Amino acid sequence: MSKEKIKLIAFDFEEVIFEGTTTLIAAKLAKHDKKAKEIIKKMVFDCFMKTPTDKLPIMTKAYNEGIKLIEGVEYEKIFEEMKKAGLVKDVKNVLQELKERGVTMIVLTIGEEFLARKLLQHFELDKYFEYVKGVKTIKNNNKIGDGFADNDLIAKGKGAFLKKYCKSNKIALKNVACVGDGLTDTHMFMYAAKNILITPYSFPD
Repeated sequence: MSKEKIKLIAFDFEEVIFEGTTTLIAAKLAKHDKKAKEIIKKMVFDCFMKTPTDKLPIMTKAYNEGIKLIEGVEYEKIFEEMKKAGLVKDVKNVLQELKERGVTMIVLTIGEEFLARKLLQHFELDKYFEYVKGVKTIKNNNKIGDGFADNDLIAKGKGAFLKKYCKSNKIALKNVACVGDGLTDTHMFMYAAKNILITPYSFPD
């Protein structure tokens, strides 16, 4: 049996390309990091033994609770902390090799899309990715929230956006691989031919 060639790889962003997570960094800046970690732990327990699709409303609820904790945090402060956290080791070399092999790469993240794009640009990684999709919580490119959150990526699942991208670009799912590290990635894992789990999901300290 011949192996199918991987033509597209969908990457999670936080803890896969970049160290750290925007939500926990923002929660720390807002002095709500303890509560944010409690929300994450509860989400993990509530998702136990659930299918990837059944996890979506649980994750959406947790996300909405988390956003309320960090409303008003300035994105520039989060950006500076994410810069300090830096890139996952050797990720730039991996992305360069994949690009040279002709693999299309995209980012699907439950982190803030504006920050993801800005960080990719800052570290000169934007040239590797054809598409970046995240949640949107920043109004006027200034502060988190203020009652605003477009969390379709969580509510519908990363798999829905992966399928949409593949259909639009005529890429068969048998030629797709996904790279992720947590619960929100399990939905896209259902559809790809190959999946790489960077680390098992662990509780924040």
